[in-house]
Amino acid sequence: AAGTALATTDYTCYNRGGQVQRIIRNYRPRPTDPPPDTLEGTREGWSHTFDFTRSAQPWVSNYWGSYEPGTGFKTENKSDSYGTYEAVDPVITFPHAVTLTRIEMHFTVTGRGGTPYFNDGDYFYADCNRPGGCPPAFPHLAFWHLLGDSVSPRVWTGRTTLRSLRLQLLTTALQNPSLHHGVVSKVVLEGVGDDPFKTTPCYQFSPEWHGQNADQNLITSLGYDGAGRQIEVTDPTGSKTLMGYDKGGRLLTQTDPLGSITTYRYDRLGRRVLVVQNWAAAGLSDPAEWHWDGTHWVDGKGTVVAHGERNDRNLPVQVEYDKGGRMLTLRDPRGNRSTYTYDLLDRRRSLTDPLNQRWETAYFNLNGTTRTEHTNPLQQVTRHDTDEAGRLKRVEYLDESPKLTPDVFFRYDKGGRRVGMDESLDLGSTWVRRTQFSHDLAGRLNQVAFDTDGDGTPEQTVSYRYEAGGLRTQLILPEGQTVTYQYDVRGQLVGVTDWEDNPTAFRFDQVGRLVQTLRVNGFASQYAYDAGGRLVRLSHTRDGQSLGHFEYTVDGRGNRIQTLECLPRVGGGGTTLLHDDPAVQSVRGVWEDVAGFRQTTSLTAALRLSVVGTALSLSMGVGPDHSLFEVYVNGSLWRTVNGYAPQAGVTTLEMTLSREGPHQIQVRNRNDRDLRATGYTLRFHKLESNRAYDLHTLHYHYDALSRLVNADYHPGANPTGTPFREYAYQYDGVGNRTRETMTVEGVPTITNWTYNGMNQISSGGVTYDAAGRMTSDGVNPFTWDRADRLLSMGGLGYTYNGLGQRVGQSHNGLVTSYLNDLQPGLVKLLNSDTEGDLTWYLHTPMGIHQQQNPDQSWVYPVQDGLGSVRAVVDAAGQILESRLYAPYGDPFGGSGTAQTGFGFTGEVTDSNGLLYLRARYYLPGLGVFPSLDPVEEGNRYGYVGGDVVNRVDPSGECYFNSEETTSQERLICWETWQNYTRIIEQ
Repeated sequence: AAGTALATTDYTCYNRGGQVQRIIRNYRPRPTDPPPDTLEGTREGWSHTFDFTRSAQPWVSNYWGSYEPGTGFKTENKSDSYGTYEAVDPVITFPHAVTLTRIEMHFTVTGRGGTPYFNDGDYFYADCNRPGGCPPAFPHLAFWHLLGDSVSPRVWTGRTTLRSLRLQLLTTALQNPSLHHGVVSKVVLEGVGDDPFKTTPCYQFSPEWHGQNADQNLITSLGYDGAGRQIEVTDPTGSKTLMGYDKGGRLLTQTDPLGSITTYRYDRLGRRVLVVQNWAAAGLSDPAEWHWDGTHWVDGKGTVVAHGERNDRNLPVQVEYDKGGRMLTLRDPRGNRSTYTYDLLDRRRSLTDPLNQRWETAYFNLNGTTRTEHTNPLQQVTRHDTDEAGRLKRVEYLDESPKLTPDVFFRYDKGGRRVGMDESLDLGSTWVRRTQFSHDLAGRLNQVAFDTDGDGTPEQTVSYRYEAGGLRTQLILPEGQTVTYQYDVRGQLVGVTDWEDNPTAFRFDQVGRLVQTLRVNGFASQYAYDAGGRLVRLSHTRDGQSLGHFEYTVDGRGNRIQTLECLPRVGGGGTTLLHDDPAVQSVRGVWEDVAGFRQTTSLTAALRLSVVGTALSLSMGVGPDHSLFEVYVNGSLWRTVNGYAPQAGVTTLEMTLSREGPHQIQVRNRNDRDLRATGYTLRFHKLESNRAYDLHTLHYHYDALSRLVNADYHPGANPTGTPFREYAYQYDGVGNRTRETMTVEGVPTITNWTYNGMNQISSGGVTYDAAGRMTSDGVNPFTWDRADRLLSMGGLGYTYNGLGQRVGQSHNGLVTSYLNDLQPGLVKLLNSDTEGDLTWYLHTPMGIHQQQNPDQSWVYPVQDGLGSVRAVVDAAGQILESRLYAPYGDPFGGSGTAQTGFGFTGEVTDSNGLLYLRARYYLPGLGVFPSLDPVEEGNRYGYVGGDVVNRVDPSGECYFNSEETTSQERLICWETWQNYTRIIEQ
């Protein structure tokens, strides 16, 4: 990339088959490391030894750079007047022409003779019959050996230039042609000039560190088997994913970094018919023999397939096909089966779910246009008409009485770009809403005009401007307010300026990860990652004041297994940690609580405390039997204190720190004392700070499918302290949460759920209609329109446009209208208008960035690594609100009053508790979606596969890891969402 500050060098290294073998991002060598594109050698000569005995094919070698054995060479059995012999044809290929001066060959021969030949790899020849004769100075040499003879090395010297060396050995079996043992055991090559096998960073480079930001020397390695199939991927942290294949080259197993195996089986036509998650053979027959007996999965021997205590082992998904390769049935791990039928043109005609509810589709050809009619189990029909070019022209919701769901009509220009969307309740006689789309000459959306009452006059417009490469440079809001965007030479967003000319700067590390956000008021966010790109620290500050601090520890899968959270509380005051506070961690030694102190006589004893503030008071016991002790602040010695006093008492140490932290305070006993002291007692009384805050450590545990099974909230930074809050979860085989045990201050509350064959909750008064939509959560009724969009729940009513995007909400007669950013991608809320009170929102790639209230004041959300809003501050950095969340998104605790509607995972949370995720709503209390996922994959009601600590689902249709903005998982999800969007729109 151009620009000194951004210049990096990445290398992609290939094997001889042209496959990517190693990727080095931001290569930063040590002074002694050669760059990959330089083949350094010595003019005095070079030497390399090839040990054929270490190869899986000892007759064959194909070494280059990494000295990996090659494949694809032949061993042919032939006959001549001497009898049976083998022509073995290994080749050593050099990356450039080399000058050889010596060849030394070692043999292990049993009952055979041989004639070695050497050439430049272009010809097969015997007795040097090639025009020009043998390679110069390497004469033809024949030799014979009898059974059991010892073999001494053969050496040829001379000088010749070659690009490849073909070692052609004609070996004759004198005694027994069936004795086929290795002949060549080792070859030594010597030459002059550049060393052809000088190992470069592509193969040899092993970094000692990854730089201060963990953004240097990031190596991803890929391994292949002899058939060129990828069998191993090692990421920059050393975590490995392994693949195995069957004889037909089809993927057979995939093993994740923690050892969980997913295995696959195929029918005779190569179609995948079975997937088993977390496969554990454990005496079972091959999964290809497994079947559902009506109650259990059973293997080929009649043994019931066990799924383990956590229902996370040997979980099959089975598919059946017809002769045309169309999927007929799909059976999930619980044994529930869905069936499909098709017409003669391979178009799906019906889907019947495990509850025997049937969705049907009919197709009609209308003089070049196409009509499809979708009938749900309630016999409600939705009609889609497309034009000759396959563009969606009309969506009608038939026979609805009273008519609540507007029909939608689309218009296009000659270039096929959508220019209008009109909505009507009476087939176009009058309009409910009209939206106009304009495009620039490059086909990019440059304006959307919103006619919200259908009278033909747009009330609002949103416009867009771009640079030549297509990056958005301006967002122009209805009253001319403009948001501008700036980019670096890599196309990374480095600056955003809001409509009041307040700039925000973004800084990225050398591999494109965001490391800093800096607003004009000094509010800064710092991001730190490990070598694998996983977020390990997120700190929000302003002028030394801590606005929120999060630290993460992850496992080999990248799942967070420990989190340190620190959130300031609203209002003044401070925090006091007493001697018996569970946040006080005894690191070493034996401690006990005695008469208002935590005390020890262990010479190596240590206490650790985490605290926030700039003014700290540490109170320690003193007395005639007390030792010297040391106080460390953030790992550095702050002071050594003499604990001796003639009488028992307390001494207070005052600390003034430049930043609020959080700080780590450690008190260590010393094997040293005042000459007057009679012992080595150390006593801690209390630690006071000038800041009120919530600081705790969370421990997470997962099952083999990455579903969260335990979340423990420990006070302070003490991971061994008694949790003040605990969550334990149980799941069935498809990820339905069947049990939650919430323990608060030692008091458990247990909630159980049951599910029907469609994975709908069937307990607690929860009900659904035949179309799969929740009609009650046990307390609140739900109503839906014909497009499966939620109309009302919990006292709130909702309205949508023709694309299903939410445009309004009502509560007790008070109506709020929404203005959306409709650029391709996830729709984002630009403003909310409640009876003339306007609230404006600014978004960046990390989510909701800032909010301007109706009184023109600005507030700034403070987000954690999942994107959840954990606090809100004003322009001066004052804390207005702080929030705590249960793992599945239910809020608890916190301080202050709500300042923004954005909440869990950074998405809008309504006053009825629903989280708006665009295509669907999410119910944190139940941990499910109330309607079917339009993308027909897996559990269509489940939320993020149970991995609620790491994954998000902003579209309501597919989930991905919250922090991996360029991960394959997110790209696959994004493609799925885009494909579904195209299906809906076309």
